[in-house]
Amino acid sequence: MKFITILFVSLLTLLPSISFADVSDQFTELNDNNDYEVFRSAQKNTDKVTLLIFTNKVSPTDKNTDCNLCDWLETETIQELVDARSGLLSIYIVYNNEESEYLRTKKYPIGDVFPAVSFLIKGKHWRTFKFGELTPDWLLEVIDFVYDEQQKDD
Repeated sequence: MKFITILFVSLLTLLPSISFADVSDQFTELNDNNDYEVFRSAQKNTDKVTLLIFTNKVSPTDKNTDCNLCDWLETETIQELVDARSGLLSIYIVYNNEESEYLRTKKYPIGDVFPAVSFLIKGKHWRTFKFGELTPDWLLEVIDFVYDEQQKDD
C-alpha cells in the first residue's frame, strides 16, 4: 500500500501546472522542450498574451528567495502593472501583446535568476516558473522573438 501511495504522489508531480480549466487543451501538454512553441502559438492565436516577470529582491546581491509577493495579476496595460506593484516589486520585463508595449529595465544582470516568472494568456494564468527555473538569457530570446513576430503582423 505504501508503494502505491508513493507511486500516485510521484505521478501527480508530473501533471502540468495549469490553474484554469478554460485554458485550451493545447496548453495542457507542456514540457521543457515545447514551451517556446506553445508560447509562440499563444501569441499568434489569442487576443492577449502577457508575460510578467517580477521579484521582491531589493538588490542584485540580495539572495532572498521568499516568493510570497510573486503572484500573477491581470493587466490591460504595462502602466496598470507598474501602478499596482511599484511599491512592492521591481519589474524586470513586461510584455503586453494587446498594447504592443515592450519594457526593459536593467536592474538585474543577464545570468541572474528570477524568483518567479508568470505567463498569462487572455488574462488567465498559464504557467509560473519558480525560483531558479528560468534565466533572463533564455527569456530575452523568447520575448524578442514574440516582439519581432508582432511587428511583422502590424
